[in-house]
Amino acid sequence: MHIVIASDTNYAEFVAVVIVSAIANNTDYIHFHLLSNAINDSTVDKLKSHIPVGKGELHVYDIQDIEERLQIHVPATIAISAYARLFLPSILPADVEKVLYVDCDTVICDDLSGLWNTDLEGKYVAGILDTLPNNESKVKVGMCADEAYINSGVLLINLELWRKDNIQQQFIDFLLEYNGNVHHHDQGLINGVCKGRMCIVHPRYNCTSNYYSHPYNLLRRTNTPFYSEQECMDATTHPAILHFTEGFYNRPWIVNSQHPMASVFHHYHDMTTWRNTPQRKDKRTWLVRFLSWEFLHLPYPMYDTTTKMVTKLAATIKRS
Repeated sequence: MHIVIASDTNYAEFVAVVIVSAIANNTDYIHFHLLSNAINDSTVDKLKSHIPVGKGELHVYDIQDIEERLQIHVPATIAISAYARLFLPSILPADVEKVLYVDCDTVICDDLSGLWNTDLEGKYVAGILDTLPNNESKVKVGMCADEAYINSGVLLINLELWRKDNIQQQFIDFLLEYNGNVHHHDQGLINGVCKGRMCIVHPRYNCTSNYYSHPYNLLRRTNTPFYSEQECMDATTHPAILHFTEGFYNRPWIVNSQHPMASVFHHYHDMTTWRNTPQRKDKRTWLVRFLSWEFLHLPYPMYDTTTKMVTKLAATIKRS
């Protein structure tokens, strides 16, 4: 099994969590491919120490030249590491024909052989349907409103086909066509280029925070196509990959996180050499914290009304 993770030094401790959780729940020998944005040698050695002999190995690739590869400036607000997955055909060895890409804010909770053995014949990628895209998200990257739109945090990639069809160059051409301003950034790029040739898998393989914080009817209303309510319940009850996306619960490594699956993260974090690292500060503004509290504890119409008022006020201030 080949698992790809992209990270910089700031998120290296979470790469360790991915590594130990993957090994704990899978019997396959795992090749971990780290797309490193200036992670120093001592930290790489620290990461390697989490892989028992005979269980796997860590391959490291320097990706500090990604912005040069993109041929366009990437805003400072976007982690350059996120774009590295677009260049996997040229970064990884030619004999690696299939990879499982996972964001470093994930935890592997179960055996991944079912996902790894997904039939990718004729498909560029397999992933789960994103939870909250709207029609605009799809139309802005050249898709129809009723097309499947996937979350790019966990991707089973047909690297052999990417190379054959020169998908890497298609990504660059797409980015240049949009002058570097692609909606949803790397996720929009992947959906826009791979549309029509994506395999949709069960949401348990990328159970994002929204599955826990959002009522099913709200998720279903904003996404077509989408999963059944039973599939969503199965995902939250028996997740194979937990994806701690930013959301109303906040992430489990942030002080006062309310994520219902935080204990799973801490279980595997305690197995790493970063186990005694203190939790990080909550840097959300008071308004974001209030809106999160309102969404989680009050009827949705109240939250909806508040966000509309805030949006209208922000627009008025901007015009003045």
